Amino acid sequence: LKSRNISGITAKRFQLGFSDDSWDSLYSAFEKRFEQKVMASSGLFLEKNKKNYDRFRNRVIFPIRDITGKTVGLIGRLLKDDPTRPKYHLYPPGLKLPLCPAKPKMIQNRVILVEGIFDALNLWDKGLKNTVCCFGTQSVDWVKLSILKMQGATGMDIMFDGDEAGQTAASRVEGICDELGLAHQTIKLKQGNDPGNFTAEGVTRLKRRLYG
Repeated sequence: LKSRNISGITAKRFQLGFSDDSWDSLYSAFEKRFEQKVMASSGLFLEKNKKNYDRFRNRVIFPIRDITGKTVGLIGRLLKDDPTRPKYHLYPPGLKLPLCPAKPKMIQNRVILVEGIFDALNLWDKGLKNTVCCFGTQSVDWVKLSILKMQGATGMDIMFDGDEAGQTAASRVEGICDELGLAHQTIKLKQGNDPGNFTAEGVTRLKRRLYG
């Protein structure tokens, strides 16, 4: 998180977790504090051959909450890329992820939509607290955007990757916005530019450009 210039305040706000590169260090720490039934229901551990292992070994852990604030799942992101392991691990498998955060703090009744969780955390950390992550452009649908509209959103600022795939996805989201009567604009980024890498100064300029 420090390498991405994301503050401890933001990490605490989103209640991020961490499991180090050990098979059972998180389990060992938790078993001293919680009952077995609580640990079994947490989703943090795997049981194999009567032994317990850390499900999210060597990952930052993101709790995912729905609009009521209930934790509905967990996503673990590898701290170091490993070709033998997937970058992200989702629990429970197949969970249909809500936007994150599900209840954003809108600015002028507008929401910024980005693809990745680190994109959202970085913009949120540096002042754009109306940012939400969709966990992949293909997951955006009518239902998710209609929930934002029911919360008072009247406009959407779409910020996907600047490559062809990202812009194609942005066009699809614009179509959904049209169906819902949401104003929209797509913020086109240069290829290789990423909201997760924006500096504080860059975010300040973007906020001024979008909202005055």
